[in-house]
Parts: sequence; C-alpha cells; structure tokens
Amino acid sequence: MKLMIASDLHGSAFYAQKLLDAFRIEQPEKLLLLGDLLYHGPRNALPMEYDCMATAGLLNGIKDQIIAVRGNCDCEVDQMVLEFPMLADCALLEWEGLTLYATHGHLWNEEHVPPMAEGTVLLNGHFHVPTAHRHEGWHYINPGSTSIPKGDSVGSYLILEDGVFTWKAMNSAPYQHYVVRAGKVAEIFQEHMPWGLRGDPFLWDRLQQHFADVDLPYPPERFREDVLRIFQEVTGGRPEDQDAYYVEEFSKIHTGMSSGQVCCFFWRNAIEELTRRLAARNAEIS
Repeated sequence: MKLMIASDLHGSAFYAQKLLDAFRIEQPEKLLLLGDLLYHGPRNALPMEYDCMATAGLLNGIKDQIIAVRGNCDCEVDQMVLEFPMLADCALLEWEGLTLYATHGHLWNEEHVPPMAEGTVLLNGHFHVPTAHRHEGWHYINPGSTSIPKGDSVGSYLILEDGVFTWKAMNSAPYQHYVVRAGKVAEIFQEHMPWGLRGDPFLWDRLQQHFADVDLPYPPERFREDVLRIFQEVTGGRPEDQDAYYVEEFSKIHTGMSSGQVCCFFWRNAIEELTRRLAARNAEIS
C-alpha cells in the first residue's frame, strides 16, 4: 500500500493543485496532511497564488482520502470550510507494519519527543525542511513544505511504500530515500552470481546463514574480513592461493564432476561484488 504525506500548504492554490496532480499520478490509498493547510502565518511570505478558499475547495475534492492533523496556523474557522477532520493534534497510524505518529511539529518534534513505542516513525511538518534521522528505537521524518520550502530545499511531498520513504519534488521527481526497516546483511546474498564449481552454492549458503542475524548497516571492510575468515575455515586456504579447494562435506550433498570443489576465481569476484552490494545497501539506509 502507498501512503502520500505532505505538509505546510499555507493556502497556496497553486501548490494545492500541484499536490492533487501528484496525488493522481501516485494513486496512493491515503493522503496524510501534517497541518498548516490554509493560513500563510505571520512569519511567512505569501505563497504563490495564495487563496484559502480555493485551496480548501481543491482538498475537499479528495476529502474521503485525506487524514489530517492540526498545525499551529490552523484553527476552528479552517474546519468550517474543510470537509474532513483536521483539528486533532496528532494521529497514530499502523501502515504496513509500521507505527506512524503524525503531528505537525510545534508541540511534538525531534527535540520534544512524544511517548512512543519502540520502532515508531515520528512524522512532522512545521519546519519546512526535508529531514530523515535514525534514532535509537525510533525514526524522525519530515516531508518539507509543499509551498514554502526552507533551508535550500525544494517544495516536496513524501511517498511511503514497502517500508521506504521517498521524497519527491512537486513535479513527482524523486530526490531522496530513507529505508525504515534496515534489514540484515544476508539480503545481499539473495541474488547469486553464476556458479564456478559445484561446491560454490553451499559456501554461499553458509555465508548467507552466518549473516542472517547481522543488522545493516555493516562496515564493508569488516564484512570482507568475515567472509575471508569463513572461507579459510571451510576450505583451509585463501581464495588467492590456488584455483580450487575440495571440501568433503560439500561433496556429500551434491555429486558430479566438480562435487565438493570451491572455485577460487568465482569467490574472488563474488567477494568484490558482495562488498559492492553491501556498500550500496548501507548508502540506502544511511
């Protein structure tokens, strides 16, 4: 399921229309709005095509698909023209196994954290700056502002799908990702390379099992050391020392011409490829 998240329209009919255009492109199940929908606020310049009633009309057009919380610029008079609830200070959502604590940010934020269960994602608007931080036991996410971006950012919204937050500019171009479920190192073994000899799949499986409970991110150099250590424990040598090693326990599992043989050429290349995959996976969740 896809969740779209946006904040801080501040009455811009221009960006409200852009948001609805993106909504139709993305086709999410719900649009979560994190407050400051209609009023520009005394500290902000007027956004493009500032028109509170036109903005309200556009949002009301998809009222059944909106979940909203109140911002510090929202009040009872705004609720009079909006046809969906938007005066709650926070909303707690369960989405694809993730717990989302949605609140504008003027009451609860990264520096003033609400009571939350471990693993919760705290969603804020308010600061107008796209942000993603991994804390011990929780995550902090801010989509930025659709209409008044700050801190050299661009107007943007968020998509949450399959445990990944993706920031997109208002033209729907993605520019940043954050993976909530960091996962395990064993993930990089899911797609194997073309085998060299018949013993290679069994050593591959041995390594995948070893890293099944090792959390990402994980240092690539330490990973390489671990793989070489396990390789030597299993084969009795190093991959650069000879062409192949015979491993008796592997020969009992699969018979054939190269039964039990571990190909060193394969493993020299595999270690490089796996290290590259690990570095890329680390970068995704950093």
